[in-house]
Amino acid sequence: MKAQLFACVLLLVAIFALTVSQNTDDDGFGIPDTDSLIRSKKSSKRSSKCRRNVQKSCTSSTKTCARLGRANICQAFHNDCQRKLANCGNNNMSSKFYRKVHLSLCKGLAYDTALPCGSGGKTNSNGTTKIINF
Repeated sequence: MKAQLFACVLLLVAIFALTVSQNTDDDGFGIPDTDSLIRSKKSSKRSSKCRRNVQKSCTSSTKTCARLGRANICQAFHNDCQRKLANCGNNNMSSKFYRKVHLSLCKGLAYDTALPCGSGGKTNSNGTTKIINF
């Protein structure tokens, strides 16, 4: 009887040891042991630092037109500080970056609305868009 009990306990310990050794990417609590959480915290700290720097040093008051990455999508900002702040929230995973371009590409576009560059402003469904005239 003791031999059977000892064999069962030994078998359970062996199964447990094999299960734990196969799950090397798991700490036993269902949370993967990766650097993604650490990277997320670091990018969040960088974003906060970027925002503080822009808010401290940016003094722009002129209208700005920006292109979304290399796409033909433009967005009009009230000033260049807003464009810089929009770039702060981005990390390496989602490379949404606004590059400053000539104001003529945003002629007729509403503020804070991404539309094809040079397409002019078209009112939205509620008809309350602000049209930019440069």
